[in-house]
Amino acid sequence: MGRLQRQALPLWSLPRPTWCVGRTRARDDTVPDFAQLAVANHGGCPGLVSWRKTCQRGDGEVLCAGDAVAVLVVSDFAVTHVHTVRSGEEALAGVHVSFFRVVAIFAGVGSFARVVVHPFVPSGAPQVHTLNSTSSLLLDMARSVRKAMALHDCTGLCQPSDTRRIEHDATNSWLLYGRREGYPARSG
Repeated sequence: MGRLQRQALPLWSLPRPTWCVGRTRARDDTVPDFAQLAVANHGGCPGLVSWRKTCQRGDGEVLCAGDAVAVLVVSDFAVTHVHTVRSGEEALAGVHVSFFRVVAIFAGVGSFARVVVHPFVPSGAPQVHTLNSTSSLLLDMARSVRKAMALHDCTGLCQPSDTRRIEHDATNSWLLYGRREGYPARSG
């Protein structure tokens, strides 16, 4: 038993699979123009890009347009591309977690997943952010990119509908949950 315990690795040290694009293609006419423009501004040709409906990591973690992600970044001053932390850069000054909403997914070289995102900007209150939908950035889906959860910060105007769903108002206020807040669960 002692030998097995010495050989065992802690769960957090196990290598995470990479993000790969899903098999189902998205039609070009379903991809927002600003997402295609973001690819063009970064030197790509939107007409030659293979847009996808999902990307996934391993067997269970699936990401689609509208989902939120948490990313360890070096800086929030990106113009066209998110400055994701690379291995060995974790201790640099200013490294922090930023949140983004996925707008579109496309295949990079070798089916490597890339996405177009809008950044969430802190509003001053803890965990409350606004979505900057005027800024479209490219994000390489590196191993350090994790799913996050974005919940509408409901005001008194958000009401349940007849179908028992919440009808949200147009307030651009979001509560974001990442690893620090326990999402996703460490066992999942």
